[in-house]
Amino acid sequence: MCPWPHLPLVGFKYKYLNDINIIYTAQQPRLLFGKKGRPIVIQPDTNPPSNTLYIRCLPERIGHTTLQRLLMRLYEQYGRLLEVRCHHGMRKRGQAWVTFYRTADAEIAYRDTQDHKFMGGKPMIVHFAKMKAKALAEHDGPDALHAYEVAHAKRFGILLFSLSLFDCGPTAPAHAAALAAVPDDLAPPNPTLFVQGIDADVTDEVLRAAFSQYPGLVEIRRVQSKGVAFIEYESVAASTEAKKALHGVPLGAAGTELKVFFRK
Repeated sequence: MCPWPHLPLVGFKYKYLNDINIIYTAQQPRLLFGKKGRPIVIQPDTNPPSNTLYIRCLPERIGHTTLQRLLMRLYEQYGRLLEVRCHHGMRKRGQAWVTFYRTADAEIAYRDTQDHKFMGGKPMIVHFAKMKAKALAEHDGPDALHAYEVAHAKRFGILLFSLSLFDCGPTAPAHAAALAAVPDDLAPPNPTLFVQGIDADVTDEVLRAAFSQYPGLVEIRRVQSKGVAFIEYESVAASTEAKKALHGVPLGAAGTELKVFFRK
């Protein structure tokens, strides 16, 4: 007896996995029936190959830190991993994102772990992620990180102003007035600032002196090779004050203007 009697079964075949019925067609859509017999349609993966895999149908009763460790053991055999991200919130349980340094490694892992019975549970559903991972964008440099933030904001409806203000290509205008016209950052105000445009000749002492003139400075984490830093304050009020005062201020012998944003 077909669990969906009103669906034609021409060209379908059944496969039984862990007492869960999955129907495959030539285009590989999936019709999965849950514990209460409710049908769940899994569409074919139409995303192009990328460095990040989006995984579903993972065990929900495993803690997110344990799940992260187990997924790392599973996927590290396919290549160098940049990030394995799991969430502990109710809405994102049973899901994970695995990011590789190389797209070729991700493609091999995508094929090999499709329908893998993770921890003896349900078959995993593996898709390529729709967006580039933030960890990969941070690894690629400030321009890639800005491009990620613009794409992320555009997808989720956060961007409320012209995208041309955040054109991060080599010909992007460096004038501070364009960035100062932005009414708010893509990220909500928080105690940590993300600073770009720090020249190599700017010493740690000069950088600390610039940001310590505003009370509540906790820590400065600088990535010298990329010309960026993360400045942490005790409160949102302190970070907001420093951001307003130092955004667009030239620092160093070359006179490069600082770009100060709230960290996402």
